[in-house]
Amino acid sequence: AVLEERGESREEKFESQIVISISAHIPESYIRSSATRMEMYKKISFIESEDEKNDLYDEFTDRFGEPPRPTVRLMNVALAKALAEKAKIKKIEHKDGRLVFVTDKPDLVVWAELFARNKSLSFVGVGSPLVIYRLRKDEDPTEVAARIMTEYAASQSDGE
Repeated sequence: AVLEERGESREEKFESQIVISISAHIPESYIRSSATRMEMYKKISFIESEDEKNDLYDEFTDRFGEPPRPTVRLMNVALAKALAEKAKIKKIEHKDGRLVFVTDKPDLVVWAELFARNKSLSFVGVGSPLVIYRLRKDEDPTEVAARIMTEYAASQSDGE
């Protein structure tokens, strides 16, 4: 409101949607104190890079022991979401053994680099452009989403 009063426009934050139906949380059995759990959820929500995720993983390990799988997944989802928002990817969805990345304006140069390194990626250009990753049975969709978005961010910064 203050910016609008000054005649300045405020930049709308781009919001990405992550739809992965998998257990991603901090179990009460891992961190018993609800206040401490809430503090750690807040820290997870601020993850914006692979380094920050790794630092937070180390903090969890130091303070509470090795994080359980659902907590690691939550960190992966937070990282994928933050990087998807920077890349203007509207949605990452896990369905039918695939991860689907939806964007209105794909950076084809960056995606081409990722396609060259990863044969499980494909592009569908009908309607909203989609990038599809076929998951192997042993792959965790949260890990793959975080990895692909990290590779995308690295390729994007290499091109700048």
